[in-house]
Amino acid sequence: ARPATPRRKRILSLSTYPVHPPQGGGQARVFYMNRGLSEQFDVQVVCLVDGSRPVSQRPVSNSLEVHEIPSSPEFSELDWSYYQRSRIPTTDVAFASGFSLNHAYVQKCRELAKDVDVIVAEQCFTFPLAKTLRTDIPVVYNSQNVEIDLKEQMFGPSAVRDELLEWTREAVGSALSEAGLMVYCS
Repeated sequence: ARPATPRRKRILSLSTYPVHPPQGGGQARVFYMNRGLSEQFDVQVVCLVDGSRPVSQRPVSNSLEVHEIPSSPEFSELDWSYYQRSRIPTTDVAFASGFSLNHAYVQKCRELAKDVDVIVAEQCFTFPLAKTLRTDIPVVYNSQNVEIDLKEQMFGPSAVRDELLEWTREAVGSALSEAGLMVYCS
């Protein structure tokens, strides 16, 4: 009898923005890293997208699939209120503390997480959700920026600056101290 072919390992990747087709630096990083990983692993990327977009599930190859889940009205309202007060996009930072408002996104992640070997938090802001999905497998933090430095430069004086920076510090601190592995740009 022939030995059974071993099951390919599976990766679940979480992003606060769409990655396919890649339009900018962060999107390109997430997409091309996952495309590279899909040569050896089965990869599912779950992306939070604008609430006006439809749910989509797009196979990119036999081993790479991108899911786009629109933000919920509740999360969109929270994000919009922070954007209005800061005048800077806040979706990623708001996701760190408000991810649970995105019921469909969280549900899709929970569904896919049941059968994976590794979860990748593509930004520190997805790490709070990633660590709740499974406690028996590693969570990798894919760091794209020194987020606190970037956000301190981005967020000018506003009524919510301190709160947004605190959420950023908490997300970064949690990812750095709790991730099983960290990957970063150099």
